[in-house]
Amino acid sequence: MAPNSAYVDFLREDFDKLFAAMDLSDVQRHFLRARWLDQVIWMEKKAGKCRDWHYRLRLTAIILGVIVPILVGMNLGTDRANENKQYAVIVLSGLVAVSAAVEEFFHYGERWNNYRRTVESLKAEGWKFSQLSPPYSFRSHAEAFPTFAVQVEQLIQQDVQTYVTQITQPDGEKSVSDLLRQDLQDYLTQGTGPVAAQAPPSTQPQAATLPYPAPSSANGPALTAPNLEEALPGTDKVIHLPTEAVSAGEQDHTQEA
Repeated sequence: MAPNSAYVDFLREDFDKLFAAMDLSDVQRHFLRARWLDQVIWMEKKAGKCRDWHYRLRLTAIILGVIVPILVGMNLGTDRANENKQYAVIVLSGLVAVSAAVEEFFHYGERWNNYRRTVESLKAEGWKFSQLSPPYSFRSHAEAFPTFAVQVEQLIQQDVQTYVTQITQPDGEKSVSDLLRQDLQDYLTQGTGPVAAQAPPSTQPQAATLPYPAPSSANGPALTAPNLEEALPGTDKVIHLPTEAVSAGEQDHTQEA
């Protein structure tokens, strides 16, 4: 089902004829062939390949996923036949799991959609440029070429960014800084909901509820969010406090004892 060599040759020949009819310099024609047309043909091939693998793996998982429960519920009459059936169920179940895992790992469906969307956008820009239609409403192709070149590079850059940030990154992956930030936010809003939902935006720091008595005004100011240096993920939160505040807290506890 992937684009064969005949279709690729047709694209190259058809666009070469189109380029020859344009009033462009040799450098501009080289850009059209080496950058725009090369990307169009390459993405056509990649889109077809990813589509084929997506269909193969998904259909394998779907069809075998239907067959396995049917086999499990069947009684073939003899112990030998039922034993062989169990082996078949194990093998088919493994194929279902492998097909789903390979599809999830390589993201063939997402890559197919991304390649197809980009290549069709490149084709559309090429045809609009050839007809000098908006946004290429200039007197000649030579004058419209810089705008076309910028648009082509933007489409290619968007394709790369989508591939790197959305396709190759595992689902649910978070950096350590994201985890620390979320943990600190959960601590500061624990039991009361998000601070932003409780009070209007303010430039003043929000006071944090600490798991021990805060120092009195005589010993020092109450601890607020800026005093919290770090909050680590997990059940036990480690909070680093200023030395003066810790000393004041220890004095209060000593006096009470």
